Amino acid sequence: MTNERMTNDEGMTTDECLMSNGIFRAQPSSFVIRDSSFIRHSSFVIRHFPRRGITLLECMISIFVLAVGLLGAASLLPVASFQAQRATIDDRKSLFGQTGVKDIKTRNFLRADYWLYANGNPVVKAQNNVGGFVDSTGNTSISLPPMAIDPLMVSSMVASFPGSMNTTGWFATNGGALAMPRCTLSTALGPAASQACMSQDDLVFVNNPGNADQLPYGGFNANSTKRSFNGQYSWLATLVPAYGDVQTTYNKNLMIMSLVVFNQRRFGIQPAGNTAPTPDSERAAIIPTAAGMPSVPGLTASPAGGFLGNGYGGGDLLITGSSANQVTLNIGEWLMLGWLINDQPSTSNPGTYGPRPFFRWYRIVTAGPIGQSGSTYYRLITVNGADISGYSLAPISNTVQAYAFIYDGAVAVYERPVRLEGPSMWSLY
Repeated sequence: MTNERMTNDEGMTTDECLMSNGIFRAQPSSFVIRDSSFIRHSSFVIRHFPRRGITLLECMISIFVLAVGLLGAASLLPVASFQAQRATIDDRKSLFGQTGVKDIKTRNFLRADYWLYANGNPVVKAQNNVGGFVDSTGNTSISLPPMAIDPLMVSSMVASFPGSMNTTGWFATNGGALAMPRCTLSTALGPAASQACMSQDDLVFVNNPGNADQLPYGGFNANSTKRSFNGQYSWLATLVPAYGDVQTTYNKNLMIMSLVVFNQRRFGIQPAGNTAPTPDSERAAIIPTAAGMPSVPGLTASPAGGFLGNGYGGGDLLITGSSANQVTLNIGEWLMLGWLINDQPSTSNPGTYGPRPFFRWYRIVTAGPIGQSGSTYYRLITVNGADISGYSLAPISNTVQAYAFIYDGAVAVYERPVRLEGPSMWSLY
């Protein structure tokens, strides 16, 4: 049999082949190329397969997957912005709080003879050589009450403290035995208050509306003598006689100092009975006794009343008020609890002790929704701070165990024991 090379009608031999997808395939001798998608190259024929299009269903699935990804990324933007803002606040309050603690020493905040009430009257006339106080009448048996040194609020509200607050400007009070007066410093009156108790490094920058390409430039005060600042952060200090300290005669100047840092504090106090939609910047909620507990679904009555966790580490609290505004608060901020403790020596019955006001600051960890039982509004919250159970508590009344004083914008508290300072032999005042 002869080995002949067979050709087809077009003259192709059996040794010629087609290449498709990189694979050479032998073509039968009778194959005739009539499709324009075949291209002859030398002894090969290359076939180009047309690309398949995507269906409408595949487009819809791709769009859905892309939309889910974009929505997920977009949802992270407000969270990231919130966390960045929180990080900025944490950084600023730490720096500003530590600076404030140093300023208390350098600006004579611990000199009681520098303290002035809102009406300008001195809190005490002078300190004597044993650490007690002498008032304006020469009484040397005075025991200094808890005090709030708040130059900024006194400066902004000196002529308009509601009602009886015009005399002492109460920082915290129930209208009775539980009271903390508010004072300022003789060295921090008027504009000097912002110099002493307000941040000045958050400078104001102004944009030129007529030139969008120009960089922002610094703003100045009305006299063009000093850079303007926002004053976003401010602080005040509370001083409370240490627990048990008032029992001794020569040790009455040991205090628990709490420096409270505020972020965008509102300077203004509404009269009692405020029913405005916006809560007052300073307000008091009640922590009831067992007899004063409202009906709360699912809550078991506690012998400690509103101190649901018995006061360990602050713990769980039930706060009540006559309006929803009264129990409005912000998680992560701080509030001040006030109650009466039995460590005040009795002058009429030696060896026994009576109640005196006591205050401590606590951080708000969680807060439930505001509920209502009859005409009483209530809220379950959790706070973190010093143990309350370690104090000898005296109920304020039959239905009131303690008070929770709420201050909007209180973002940090720095606490330490201090001793009040007295004048030296070189002081002239």
